[in-house]
Amino acid sequence: VSDEIGNGVDAPNAKLAMATPAEAKGPAPSAASDSGLPAESPAAPIYAKSQQLRDTGHIDESISQFKEAISADPKQMLPRAALGELLLKVRRDSEAIDVFRAALKVNPEYPLAWYELAFAFRVRGRLPEAVDAYEHYIKLRPSDPDPYYGLARSLQKLGKKDAARKAYETYVDMEKRPTEQKWIDAAQTELRALGPPR
Repeated sequence: VSDEIGNGVDAPNAKLAMATPAEAKGPAPSAASDSGLPAESPAAPIYAKSQQLRDTGHIDESISQFKEAISADPKQMLPRAALGELLLKVRRDSEAIDVFRAALKVNPEYPLAWYELAFAFRVRGRLPEAVDAYEHYIKLRPSDPDPYYGLARSLQKLGKKDAARKAYETYVDMEKRPTEQKWIDAAQTELRALGPPR
């Protein structure tokens, strides 16, 4: 997983298995790395073809096939998540937002869609919506440290220093994976820059 592509957006964002605009980090659930759908799903062969096209660089064809997989079995979340992730990777954030919102209409408890939606909103500078989506994700996965960093960055950009400080502190307290040390260091740097609570 890469951590920055360099479009001016702060890192990290852990849920993307494929590099996305400036913030993918750490091991986490992802549609891009999932092995597939249940064999009985009419979308399974289409989804497999979509992944193969994506993995061989045929982006437009892959997008089309992911959409076809969604049409074939609208209740399956993996094609929706993989399509949204791919759209983020190719910096079609607005379309990705639509995909994640549609996924949440089908399953409002789908954590990956909330996380990816938060990231997409943050990339677009839609910070209040990013905060809301991160908070939804946190309710579904309270033991995951990853959203706290993105939440903190969003709150900090909104000028909500105390709330940002708390989110950074939560991230630093929760994050125990040695592979994530650079993000812990980044959060600690931000905490020092924010200074003590008022």
